Amino acid sequence: GCSRQQVVDLTKSNKLKATKIGTHRRIQLSDLMDFMEDEDRERDEAMASLVAHTEELNGYDAEDCE
Repeated sequence: GCSRQQVVDLTKSNKLKATKIGTHRRIQLSDLMDFMEDEDRERDEAMASLVAHTEELNGYDAEDCE
């Protein structure tokens, strides 16, 4: 989940599409789902980059954790 302020900040920065009616914001489900998919993809790419960087430095070996 996220806070109301976080949603406001995301809509103001145009990362999350919304329409404002009076003082209320309306977010279409399809826009929310697109946003969530984009966030998931960005998080997966960041994690893959972190893993690749760690492997380049030989900083992590899964066998050492067993």
